[in-house]
Amino acid sequence: MIKPGGRTLGAVDGTVSELYLDATVIGFSDVLLKNRKGNLTDSDITYLTRIKDNGAHLLSTIGDILDLSRIEAGRLEVEIESVGIKGVVMDVFESIGTTARNPAVQLIAEVPDGLEPLRTDRLRLRQVLVNLIGNALKFTSEGSVRVRVVANGPKPRMIEVADTGIGIPADRIAAVFRAFEPADNTTPRRYGGTGLGLSISQSLCELLGYRLEMESEEGKGSTFRIILH
Repeated sequence: MIKPGGRTLGAVDGTVSELYLDATVIGFSDVLLKNRKGNLTDSDITYLTRIKDNGAHLLSTIGDILDLSRIEAGRLEVEIESVGIKGVVMDVFESIGTTARNPAVQLIAEVPDGLEPLRTDRLRLRQVLVNLIGNALKFTSEGSVRVRVVANGPKPRMIEVADTGIGIPADRIAAVFRAFEPADNTTPRRYGGTGLGLSISQSLCELLGYRLEMESEEGKGSTFRIILH
């Protein structure tokens, strides 16, 4: 098992936020894809879908970069409240369930009933789970992605995300927590992504007072654990 040590991105110039204007492209492509007049060809729809998908990817990347910049500058604020952990997990599952997923991968939740609420930032905890579960699904072609909450009586102690995917080489485990550093040089080409999700997740866990740990075996899968207490 390893307790990852990460590094955050350098301060990003505020003008990056202006790129959010490109989000209007996603809205326009959504409108056009409805093809209300029925005059779009199959090729038109294919191109518009690519525009929409690439725009969404760009918007997500910009958001990740800005989050890292705020974390490093100490400007990312958290809003602590009482949060039901089961509700957060099921909300993430419902959100992911609306996207296209590989039917050969089973998504499983194991969350006990009757858990005490966490004092945490619901939005940021959800962001960490979306990153971890999304990564697990991306790198798993068959088998399962299992999310398990471990408790001591009614007190939640740990959230575990385990997959049966490709795993990570032992000499690259620490690297995946560094911004823009994938498990290997072929990962971005094969699976997409910028390599920011795990770096952000680690920083958010630290901000919330948690610890993010992982273990992985190449060819057998990975397990990420959010240690709550």
